[in-house]
Amino acid sequence: MATVFLGVGQCGVQASRHLWRLADAEYHADSACPLYSRDGVATAVLVDSEPKVVRTVTNERSAWHLPSIAAADVLWEQAGRGNNWAWGYHGTHRQAMARPGDGWTGVADKGLSAGEVDTARQHLRRRAVDALRRKIEACDRVQSLVTMHSTGGGTGAGLGSRLVEDLRDAFPSLVSIAAAVTPFAGGEAPLQHYNSLLTLAKLQENADAVLLFSNDELMARAARAARERSHAAAAASGDRVTTDDMNCVLAAALAGVVFPIAKQGRNPKRPPLLAPFDAPAFVADICPMPTYKWLGVASAPAFAAMPAAPRTRAAAAAGGAGSAAATARPSSARTAAGKRVSVVRTSWDDAARSVGRFIPKATVDGRPAVRLAGKVIARGVSRGDAAAPPPAATWTVGRATRDARAAAPPRIVDEWAAPLPADLDAALARFVDATQAAPAWASPTPAPIATQLSGGDALRCAGLGRSLTAVTNSTATAAEVAAWTRKARAMFDARAYTHWFTSHGCEEGDFEHAFDVVGGVVEGYAACS
Repeated sequence: MATVFLGVGQCGVQASRHLWRLADAEYHADSACPLYSRDGVATAVLVDSEPKVVRTVTNERSAWHLPSIAAADVLWEQAGRGNNWAWGYHGTHRQAMARPGDGWTGVADKGLSAGEVDTARQHLRRRAVDALRRKIEACDRVQSLVTMHSTGGGTGAGLGSRLVEDLRDAFPSLVSIAAAVTPFAGGEAPLQHYNSLLTLAKLQENADAVLLFSNDELMARAARAARERSHAAAAASGDRVTTDDMNCVLAAALAGVVFPIAKQGRNPKRPPLLAPFDAPAFVADICPMPTYKWLGVASAPAFAAMPAAPRTRAAAAAGGAGSAAATARPSSARTAAGKRVSVVRTSWDDAARSVGRFIPKATVDGRPAVRLAGKVIARGVSRGDAAAPPPAATWTVGRATRDARAAAPPRIVDEWAAPLPADLDAALARFVDATQAAPAWASPTPAPIATQLSGGDALRCAGLGRSLTAVTNSTATAAEVAAWTRKARAMFDARAYTHWFTSHGCEEGDFEHAFDVVGGVVEGYAACS
């Protein structure tokens, strides 16, 4: 069961570069990894309306060259979308009518070969849908689509939401998960609140789950991770946080969710089996009701250092790198790129404490954050770890039921590793106690926490022996959405910048519909608190 990944716009492409750099270094030597087809090609398509970022993926001289992504799966135009959702969603009349050989030339075409101009003339949306269709049909079985994009720009927000909509119509059985990055609260572009509103409304209608990452939160996590990694490095760089640092945090969080789950057998000398990301189970665990699908993600360690560019699968196999060696020597393992790295195995208690810092305990308006559902993915769990003594302590959580654990909701655990290791069980119990709050309609019973375990090392390529990723469905995320929705409403009531959207195919009714969709979900979340 494969998952197809789609990166749209500059933000989506940059996040994809970091995610697939980790995947290539970690798994590309393993022919059984579900992230790749049988010939070693990544199940990914990258789309952007400008070539500056996306072409680095296929440029062999670039530091971001990813040999696992085929050139045919990297699509671009020489146009841009002007940070305008309507331009990205509807396109332009010239793009819709353009065909190879129709004489479309201009300043933007200078410096391109005849073949590149011919390719750029074709409508980007149509080419992206065709590429995704070919990718899906080439796989034996595709279970889900993960789309990475921003909500504040033109290409990622407008074209990204249009592609999610098109693929929902073309492949209704696929589980669609969007990883959307929201702009800085202080402002990046004058249209960002409109763009985010319209994007989230489309994702609410067409996606099964929406992982929301705030740029403010990503920057805060990157700054904290830099201080925790090395005081000397933090002193040298000051408080500066680069876009690459933020993308490393984003990639680490996404990797904790969508990377394969390693099922360690009884023989520790044999490599673990790699089970694909189970998107239907993920959505069932974290979205108790289809309407409430806005999710927050936090991981520990929060930062995954980017490994060196990996070798091809054949070169890695010739160099003797493999999963067996990594499993046999967890403290000093080889990655798929053939590099020997030192693997650090932090305590589960430290990981749980770190994740807990990044989970909001209150909404932006000061109310206690209420968790509707949660899921924790623990990677780096070993069969040799001591199990928690009483079985009841393994399967239940909750401060209110410390003395009467039978009354607490069950924690779903993978069958291969149950019962939980003692230190992990205790860490998760403290983590749940620190973050739980029961919805008003479910009081006093707290929402369950689904737990998924993965054996082996978490990310050998980044030197991480253990990692903990928490996905929460809480009212804190909805409160953040409500904050910038109010700003969008104030702008719309004054009809500020609306002509930038109506000139590209939007109508005022589209705004009102988006306000109704997003506002209805915000009110539903608020009713749970």
